[in-house]
Amino acid sequence: MLIFMRHGQTDWNKTGRLASRTDIVLNNIGMEQCHVAGFKNKDIEISNIFCSPAIRAFESAKIFGSHQESAVNITSDENLVEIDFGLFEGVSGEEIRKSSLAGLYNSWLNGQEVYPQIGCEKWCDVDYRVNEVFKKYARFPGNTLIVSHGYFIRTLVARCVVGSQLSDIRNFRLDNAKFVAVQWEAGLPRLVAFNVSNLSDAIDDTPTS
Repeated sequence: MLIFMRHGQTDWNKTGRLASRTDIVLNNIGMEQCHVAGFKNKDIEISNIFCSPAIRAFESAKIFGSHQESAVNITSDENLVEIDFGLFEGVSGEEIRKSSLAGLYNSWLNGQEVYPQIGCEKWCDVDYRVNEVFKKYARFPGNTLIVSHGYFIRTLVARCVVGSQLSDIRNFRLDNAKFVAVQWEAGLPRLVAFNVSNLSDAIDDTPTS
């Protein structure tokens, strides 16, 4: 099973500021969220943990892993970093909508390429990156945990699991320290949990037709 966890809360998350490549630590709430997540899911044996190199993701992975009965190695992967927001970095969506960047922001949310204007990561590059990550980790043995970021995880689920358009990403809500779980059935990925805190309550091993 492939499990994704969004990192715990940071001060920028708390105030709604967009954070991609800015390296921000977890706040006290974020650390507690990760401890709760780890404790609630301590009976789910994790074979591997991979995380974004951002300190908020590594801290989240380390705290979660501390609740496992056996030590689990944590490996950093540059491809798990958050989508680069360019000029939107450090600004809240509400502030952007009141600024001269409002039109570009709406275009970006609709999956349109606005890289030349705001210096963000190109959506085509994001699309390639999430597909490469999904292919890399899809068939790891046991339960693999990937600790990453909100936009990145939602994009991966939309594109690689559900088959949605980039413009649909905004319809997926993923809170801090919550989980997404993917299992395989008849060779196809099956989304079995999304934005949950307790994986054991959400995962159903009963095959579907």
